[in-house]
Amino acid sequence: MQPASIESWRRQKCDLRDYLLWREKDPDSILAERKANRSRDPEARLEEVGLQKYRQAMLDRGLAQGTGQKAFVSIVSFFKHNYQRLVFAQFPTLTMDQFKGAKRLKKEEIQRLYEFSDNHRDKLILLAGAESGLRVRGLQQLRLGCFVATEDRSKEGVQCQNEEDLSGATVPCRIQLPVKFYTSRRKREGITFVCQDFVKLLIEYLGLRRKLGEPINARTPIFPTYRARLRVLATGTIVTRQRDSWASPGSKVTASVTQGGMMAQMMEAEVLQIGCEPLVDEGIQGLFRRLRKRAGINYDPETERPASAHSLRKYLHSTLDASGVNSTMVNVIVGHSNQIADHYSGRRNLDVEEVRHAYESAMHRIAVTEESNGPRVLKLERRVHELESYSKSLENQISEWAPVKDQLAELREFQQQFRDWLNKHKGQSDS
Repeated sequence: MQPASIESWRRQKCDLRDYLLWREKDPDSILAERKANRSRDPEARLEEVGLQKYRQAMLDRGLAQGTGQKAFVSIVSFFKHNYQRLVFAQFPTLTMDQFKGAKRLKKEEIQRLYEFSDNHRDKLILLAGAESGLRVRGLQQLRLGCFVATEDRSKEGVQCQNEEDLSGATVPCRIQLPVKFYTSRRKREGITFVCQDFVKLLIEYLGLRRKLGEPINARTPIFPTYRARLRVLATGTIVTRQRDSWASPGSKVTASVTQGGMMAQMMEAEVLQIGCEPLVDEGIQGLFRRLRKRAGINYDPETERPASAHSLRKYLHSTLDASGVNSTMVNVIVGHSNQIADHYSGRRNLDVEEVRHAYESAMHRIAVTEESNGPRVLKLERRVHELESYSKSLENQISEWAPVKDQLAELREFQQQFRDWLNKHKGQSDS
């Protein structure tokens, strides 16, 4: 089995476990039986018929159509990646009335989730998902270097190295993930951006992390989790814990410790070693489970699933549509178009500035926490930045010419002294 993420891996393992219990066999026995049946009769379809019966048994137990379909696809994937591909005359599909997608969140609902978020990381996850439309795997991959500081007419641009680079980036700020996210045969990410409110909050968050002693560079995860190795001061026990914030080695922190059969209690510990890793997809989905319960985000179980990270992606798509953005450009931004792969393979060259302009036209409706500047104001701000950079370049040129000016002044002074000496000697020669 080759899942796209850790969460998919866990789900597919559960699906495979249930199928093995139903068959009352282990994976090797099932694959060996499939191989033996095909060697005797290449047209044998015993496993295909059995899997169809398994799917129907799940539906008869009251399982939802979409859940049964996911379990069915997991078993098909198991056979495929073990070189025993199943062949169906007609692959079972879901009709539109059977399919239940994630709830599409409205702007007011996202703002309510934002209010119930109690730290910078959770708030940034909500803003990034709503404004960029990235899938969970794209959110996991976000590093500081994924944000383009300066557009240099290349596909990658100049990546941010620190929060100062991020503060000078053009708004909306483009996100540039590794090339594999745009050229893989799996679902692709789009050429997308984030608004000014996300950039401001991210700069503030990175500043707080730097003050705690965390090194900030282009490889810094935007949504981190910290794995720390601790030594409990009272007992000397070495434990490993996940932390939400950085703690430099040698500093004192509190950690939950269980002693014998007693309940866990908070004890003081010393940080021996700590590492920063990106938050896994289960952590992102767990965030939505907590927030939607606190904020009271309801959904219709007959037609949709609870709000999740994919709901933010739906929010961006619907907002771009409602803003009148061209459908082709919407697909480019959210990653629904083959033009993404064409752009990065060189078969077609998309103009990033045209995509930016399309996103910018709807940015005042996309931004979650504040009204972003309209296109006209953004153009004026961009012009101001250009004038400031031009004035700085002139100042640099003037500073470079300063020694030449001093030499020229000395030359003029020497010239005047020479003229005075020449006039003096000329008068003496006349007399």
